[in-house]
Amino acid sequence: MMMIGFDTGVFVYHSMGHPEVVRLWAEVTQGNRHVVVSAITLYEIQRLALRGLLREEYARTALESIPVICEVVWLDTLDRLRRAASLAQGLNLLATDSFVLAACIERCCSDIYTTDSSFAAYKKNGVVVHVLRQGPSSG
Repeated sequence: MMMIGFDTGVFVYHSMGHPEVVRLWAEVTQGNRHVVVSAITLYEIQRLALRGLLREEYARTALESIPVICEVVWLDTLDRLRRAASLAQGLNLLATDSFVLAACIERCCSDIYTTDSSFAAYKKNGVVVHVLRQGPSSG
C-alpha cells in the first residue's frame, strides 16, 4: 500500500472542504492509502482550534480519528529529534515542519502533501512533495 504523509495544513484544508484533500481523505478512509502524520500535527490542530483558526468540533473529531486512521510518528526517540533538527538546519525549516518531514522520511512516504512551500526544498528521488493551493471552490 502506498505510504503518504500529511502536514497539518492538509487537515486545515480538509476542514474547509478542499476538493483534492476531501478526495484523498476518502481514499484513506476506504483503506486505499496509508497516511503518516507527525505527533506535532496533533499539537498544531489543537493549537489552531484554541486560536480560533480551526472549528473546535472539527479539531475534536480530527484529534480522535487521526490516531485511529493514520500512523502517528511520536516524538519519543533521540534519533527522531536529531533527524528533525538536522532537517530544520539543512533546509531552513521551522521546527514543526521539520518534525512532520522527519516522520514522512522515517516511514518512507512516496508522497508528502502540504500547504507549506518550504517543504519543496526537500529533494529525494522517489519522493514527491505536493504543495496544495487553496482553490476557488475550496472555501
